[in-house]
Amino acid sequence: SLDSEWIATGSDVNAIILWDANGRVCHERVAHGGRVNSLAFSPDNQHLASTGEDYQVAVLNLGQGHSLLFRGHTDQLEAIAFNPDSTRLATASNDHTVRVWDVQTGASHVVLQQHLKGVEDATFSPDGKLLLSASSDKTIKI
Repeated sequence: SLDSEWIATGSDVNAIILWDANGRVCHERVAHGGRVNSLAFSPDNQHLASTGEDYQVAVLNLGQGHSLLFRGHTDQLEAIAFNPDSTRLATASNDHTVRVWDVQTGASHVVLQQHLKGVEDATFSPDGKLLLSASSDKTIKI
């Protein structure tokens, strides 16, 4: 986590493990129906998001312990990133799209279909006004 209090690991067997800074397991859960591909802590340290082979996004509220599943992609997800104020989440997928989600509701506000091949990464600019994506079609889109 950005405050160095937590470490999260994902596995090939569906599990996400949350560790404290001393290396003790604090939380373990099955979040996906396949391998966990990526993990991201929100900048405000309130959420842990994950993507997996099951085409879903799981967002765990670290304070309350409950999670939401976001659905909409039609292929494996490769990357996930929070915007600077932790209200939105971007996901990059092999379905050639980037989706922008509302962290609280799971609503997909934007679906960007600008790449010809799978999207390998997506990230917000430091001010949160721009979204950048990189694809295996050898392009970067802003």
